[in-house]
Formats: sequence, structure tokens, C-alpha cells
Amino acid sequence: GDEFLLIAPGASNERELAGLIGQVNAVIGQEFDIAGRRIVLTASLGASFYSPLSTAQSLIQEAATALTEAKRQGRSRLQVFDNVLANAAAYRLQVEEELRKAIVNHEFVVYYQPIIKLATFKQVAQEALVRWEHPTDGLTGPVSFIEIAEESGFIAGIGRLVLEQVCRDIRDTPT
Repeated sequence: GDEFLLIAPGASNERELAGLIGQVNAVIGQEFDIAGRRIVLTASLGASFYSPLSTAQSLIQEAATALTEAKRQGRSRLQVFDNVLANAAAYRLQVEEELRKAIVNHEFVVYYQPIIKLATFKQVAQEALVRWEHPTDGLTGPVSFIEIAEESGFIAGIGRLVLEQVCRDIRDTPT
């Protein structure tokens, strides 16, 4: 793929790491020519630092989490795993587990928003909006879960539940 691991035993803090990353970027960022086309590579980097509680697996997972955040923020970025990312990763895992249960337990509710034609002020359609009836947080809007649902693949299950509910509502609506 396009991900590589660099172990830097001499870098024990962000300042030392920044110097090493500068050297790596200088090599990666050199221009080269392929069939008359100028190519310049960039790298997004995720880093984690060893602690007495670290394992090889935890360091790789932390660096991968930091890399994901670096890529999310844009090109050619360095992101070091820290407490903020640790909390965000723990939150994401919690929401993913709750979404998994929510799909099984049918905790999603559909609301309909009318679409109005302004020229006539008549309703011409309805838009189905999904909300999550969270067991402890109550009714929550899509901002709190859609991004994680999309990234984790749960959006298909939510979409299926919404579509099934919309079809039932259409069937049960008198004409």
C-alpha cells in the first residue's frame, strides 16, 4: 500500500521527531520526472512515542490513529498521538459499538420534512430525516453519529432501516 513504518529510537520528544521528519520529507519531496511529467510526493505522518506501558501493537495503533487524523486535516501533516486523540479514539469505539446495537435494536426514528414549492406554497415532496433514539442520551441528530456511521460502514444498515420504515409509512398512508 502507501503506508510505511519508521522506528526512530533517537526521537524521544516532538522537537527531535520534527528534525527527523524534516529529513524524511526532504527525501520524499524531491522532484522527479516520469515520462516528461514532474512528480512531487508528499507524506502525511502519524507518530506515537514509547512509554513503559507501550507494546509494539499499541504503538502501531496509536501511530495509525494519528496518521488518520493527519490525513483528515490535509496533506503533508505530522500528527502525534496524544490524549486528545486517545479520547477521540475511545469515543469513536464507543459510538461504533452503540451503533452496532442501535441497528439490531431498531433505535432509529424517521421524521419527515415537507418540501414546499415556493411559487404555489404547496407541498410537493417529503424528505426523510433520521434521528437516533439513544437509550441514555435520548433523541440525537445526525451530527452526533452520521460521520462515524459512514466511516465504519454502519451507514448501510441505518439506511436499510430508514428505507424499510419509509416504505412501511408509504404503504400505510391513505391516498
